[in-house]
Amino acid sequence: MSQEKGGKTAWITRFGILVDVTERKSQKGPYITFKLQAKDFVQYGACFDAAVIAEMKQAVQQNVWVRGPLESHPGRDASGAPVTRTSFKVLHFRVSAEADAAA
Repeated sequence: MSQEKGGKTAWITRFGILVDVTERKSQKGPYITFKLQAKDFVQYGACFDAAVIAEMKQAVQQNVWVRGPLESHPGRDASGAPVTRTSFKVLHFRVSAEADAAA
């Protein structure tokens, strides 16, 4: 399930400093979660692509550019009530030469 805007999945682009990358494992294989400090907010997300994961692990504390879809999925809050959660999944990544953390 994914957020849609005009019949298409909503994609976002973020610039900022890649603060933290945490390696994780699931039944489907390894992945990472990350924290990106943009100019006015913090963006959290995940990546499942092995090539992008390798690049992101090398880029901690550097200015980066990331792009990918926002995906919605069902979940439950602390009381057990159903909620919709939104996740950011990085598909495109590069180290940025600019210190622009505005996006």
